[in-house]
Amino acid sequence: MRKRVTFRHMESEPDLESHAYSALDKIEQALNHERSPINLDLVLSPGRPHAHHSVELLIKTPNHDLVIKEEGPHMYQLIDKACDVAYRKIHEQKDKVISQQRRQ
Repeated sequence: MRKRVTFRHMESEPDLESHAYSALDKIEQALNHERSPINLDLVLSPGRPHAHHSVELLIKTPNHDLVIKEEGPHMYQLIDKACDVAYRKIHEQKDKVISQQRRQ
C-alpha cells in the first residue's frame, strides 16, 4: 500500500501531516483485504485569503477508483470529512458486491 500526503502551494506542517496520515489509517483498515496495488493520495491546498481550503482524496485499487473533494475553512475537519466519506463509499461498494454475489 502506498500512502502519500501532498501539500500543494503550502509548506509542510508536521502536526497537519501527522493528522492526515492518522486519518488515512481508517481507510487503510477498510481496504486491508484488497488486492494490490493500493494507492491513497491526499492532496491539501490552502485557500487564498478569505477563501476556503480544499482537500482531495484519491483512492485507487483494483476494485475502487474514488475521488473525494471537500472544501471549507478548517483543514483538519476537511481531512476527517474526506476520509469519512471515502470510508462510507468503500463499504457501500463492498456491500453491493456482496449482495450481487448472494443473488447469483
